[in-house]
Amino acid sequence: AGAPSAGGEVDLQAFAGLGAEDFAYLAAPSSSSSGSAERLDGGSGGGGEVEGFEATVAAMRAVGFSPGDMSEVFRFLGAVLHLGNLKFSAVTSESSTITDDSDLPGAP
Repeated sequence: AGAPSAGGEVDLQAFAGLGAEDFAYLAAPSSSSSGSAERLDGGSGGGGEVEGFEATVAAMRAVGFSPGDMSEVFRFLGAVLHLGNLKFSAVTSESSTITDDSDLPGAP
């Protein structure tokens, strides 16, 4: 499968096998999910995410983004989305600690 509009040129490894439901920043505010969400890397599932991704890639190409530029943007976006899954707990009024990093790749 994959994202046809990316033509295999754009690196989407940061999203491999993941869907919007895997990221706190993208999670729906309600618990009612259709369960057919599309993977963010263009894999099979629902319907709307692939079309939206293809439109985004087409727009990026139209304004002159190279495949390498797009890969960098998507790697940065992936990092921000993964960091959004960290959970913190206050230690003092000026410090905190990570209490749950299990959603991050490579976490124990």
